[in-house]
Amino acid sequence: MAVTSLARVNLGEILFRKGDHRGAIRELEAVLRADPLNQRAAMWLARAYIAANREDDAVRLYDRLVQAAAAGATIDPILVLAATDLDLRHERRQAAAERLARLPAALAGSPEVLIARGSIADAERRPADAERWFMRALSAQPANFEALSRLVDVRLGAGRIAEASRAAIDAARQFPDSPERQALAGETALAERRYADAAKAFAAALALAPDSASARVELARAELGQRHADAALRALETIATRDAEMLRGAAYSQQRDWRRAAHAYQRATALGPPTVELLNALGNAQLEAGRPDEAAATLERSLAIDTNQPQIRVLLDRARRKESKSRP
Repeated sequence: MAVTSLARVNLGEILFRKGDHRGAIRELEAVLRADPLNQRAAMWLARAYIAANREDDAVRLYDRLVQAAAAGATIDPILVLAATDLDLRHERRQAAAERLARLPAALAGSPEVLIARGSIADAERRPADAERWFMRALSAQPANFEALSRLVDVRLGAGRIAEASRAAIDAARQFPDSPERQALAGETALAERRYADAAKAFAAALALAPDSASARVELARAELGQRHADAALRALETIATRDAEMLRGAAYSQQRDWRRAAHAYQRATALGPPTVELLNALGNAQLEAGRPDEAAATLERSLAIDTNQPQIRVLLDRARRKESKSRP
């Protein structure tokens, strides 16, 4: 019996989620050869291309669908936003703008396209225009979280933290069952250093979405802001990401458990490129844990990245003196 397009799309999605990007591409390309306007297949194929470092193929796929729309086909405007985001990630602002200029009138006023226009304005450092587009998208579709989150980001980027916070809080009240909006309210509270409010918001998000790793990490950040190291460690119990390890190190540092702090920071360095902030925290923890030789090596790595750190040079001198005294 012939395999249906629906079955192949489902298989492609399953393969993508399992990390078999080559297999997903094989199945989804087969669907599109038979049904060139199968948008669900196209969306998953574009994701698979991106995951396989074939972003140019993803862009060509999006453009083919936009051309079909210009010729009269009906497409989901979310494809236009996805294409715009991909272009902006590679600083192809003109290409993104030209694509929007080719859209038929039926698509031009959709919330997703309005968001795309706002994102281009934001990339071009025109925050007032970006905010206007995002507000138009929200007026057209008040439940559109993408428009809300980008509006909040623009206001935060412009230093208008109180306005960003009001927008997030109003949305969280309007949609109390939305974990994303509760978390967004928490993020703006963190930006204002209202740590107790942030912790409350992230706890509300977790009550709605207990498996949200990002909400747990941000809850830990809010608890640390209140110097609640035990609560931060509880929030991070099931999380082993780079950010989680950095926060775990900060929590142990608050407790002056320098050995565990150093181990957590060391794990964080293995999960991504080491930053100056991370290396400095690791070096300090190693020094406090009685490992001055390791601390000196870590702080030297930090200074190799940024030489203009007078306080870290003082800490390095201290580590070297302790290392010298510990030698037989």
